[in-house]
Amino acid sequence: MTFQATFMQTLRGLWRGETLTRIFMNHALARETLHGRVIDVGGGRGPTYFIYFRKTAYRLRAVLGWLPSKFV
Repeated sequence: MTFQATFMQTLRGLWRGETLTRIFMNHALARETLHGRVIDVGGGRGPTYFIYFRKTAYRLRAVLGWLPSKFV
């Protein structure tokens, strides 16, 4: 992503009311790739940050409140 695109994305996030911490976290997540089994602990039913990841072959399991023993 170019500096200009990153800067514009940051401005849009600020305009929508996101904190700089959230915006910088999303920029960092965009550099990560999900692959294999992915466990989302506490992200809720539709986590907004999930769209920022690059994704390859993966299976997502959202866990709210408890972690099944087969994942420990």
